[in-house]
Amino acid sequence: MSEGLLSPKHRKHKRATQMPEEKQPWNPIWDEKAQRWKVEFTIRGNRIRKRLGDVPVTARPLAKRIAKKLYEEHWQDVLTYDPSHIEAETFLVAVKRYLEGGGERRFIERIARVIVADRSMPDNISVDDFDDSVMMHLRKTMYPDAADATVRRQLFTPVRSVIAFVSNGWQASKPRGKDVIPTRWLTPEEAEKLLVAADSEEVVGSWDPKRRTLQKIAFMLGGGAGPGETIEVDAKNLRPQTGEVWISKDKTEFRPRWVHLPPRAWCLMGDLPTDGPVFLTPQSKPYVVRKNGGGQLKGAFDTVREAAGLGPEVMPYTLRHTWATWFNCQINNLDTLKKRGG
Repeated sequence: MSEGLLSPKHRKHKRATQMPEEKQPWNPIWDEKAQRWKVEFTIRGNRIRKRLGDVPVTARPLAKRIAKKLYEEHWQDVLTYDPSHIEAETFLVAVKRYLEGGGERRFIERIARVIVADRSMPDNISVDDFDDSVMMHLRKTMYPDAADATVRRQLFTPVRSVIAFVSNGWQASKPRGKDVIPTRWLTPEEAEKLLVAADSEEVVGSWDPKRRTLQKIAFMLGGGAGPGETIEVDAKNLRPQTGEVWISKDKTEFRPRWVHLPPRAWCLMGDLPTDGPVFLTPQSKPYVVRKNGGGQLKGAFDTVREAAGLGPEVMPYTLRHTWATWFNCQINNLDTLKKRGG
């Protein structure tokens, strides 16, 4: 039906539902200096600037179509975002976005400079890698003799603000009034539920017949390894006779170590490969190893976690925190905990 055949009421409704051209976020702009059409818009705090290639100044309708398609593609990427399929964001990149988003720069800039200058800490350390060992290393480097209140104000709170900024949907957040970074760990009952779900035919039988996810959970829970360390374990570093596994992944100078596994962990892991990578995907294929890896475990882990009735705050790295909590309860010796846990 042409617009001329619409009633005045319907024509008014049609015009009301169409976005005015000047308010269309993909509306292209001619850049006189570059002699190119360009587009600039923001999607969930992420600013996108693009030049549209060799589109002549006289071809504005074509530039609009290209710009609109680009806008829709970026939105599609956001709507189909799956954190298990991308690498964790580096902490230094997160700091940059945090400051650009209006975050407090008084202390965080110094922390970033220390990370860059410290040869024992990789520049590409991810947000997910900021565990207790990293924080204690920064404290020792930056504030070896400072009072706890000073360390909390100038180190713990700024780092926590950056982590919250990344976790809360790309918005700068005010630091919470807590003395430590919140850490989730499992009770023994919760851990048992997770293990049962990972071995349940009803839960994993159709996509993880060899219980690869159970093997990884048992290993991390029993020895305190992180997800990235787990997927890089090689069969040559297994010592079943002594219950030990050598972790060689050099995330920080403290992390290469012997992991001591209890008999139950070895029992739950069952038959392991005798050559090459030990911990495989549910399809029994090696993981693609990448910098700051470990996120590859999240998809399968989340399926098991949901079946166990645990919330989304429980992540693969929670198993490392759980091991540390349980281990410290047993031995009550922080030095031994640091040595065993890297």
